[in-house]
Amino acid sequence: MILDVVTFAVSFAVAAALYPIAIRFLKQAGSGQVIQAELPESHQKKVGTPTGGGILFVALALVGGLVATIAGHAGALPALAGLALGGVIGFVDDISKLRRGSIGIPARLKLPIQLVLAIPVAWIALD
Repeated sequence: MILDVVTFAVSFAVAAALYPIAIRFLKQAGSGQVIQAELPESHQKKVGTPTGGGILFVALALVGGLVATIAGHAGALPALAGLALGGVIGFVDDISKLRRGSIGIPARLKLPIQLVLAIPVAWIALD
């Protein structure tokens, strides 16, 4: 239990320190979102929001998950697998958004990919 709290506290502190730097870097790299014209006006406030911040989130969560795995938490391995696979999907989606405008991976394709990738993760978790 103490290791869990320490892991969370350290991850939170590192994230709080690194996210402003990461956001600044992503803005300078020109990774701002482009919003499709046909989307509601409420989406327009997201224009320029940096794409790719999930990389830092996933990296920090993977480190925390590795610590939990080393500490012997039984559920950490499936969680790590799901996180890594979800991170890959998010990374590919962000890259495609930056290359093709705001399209990204279409939802009708992303959902089946997530479901197919969730099957082996669930298999590991239930084993």
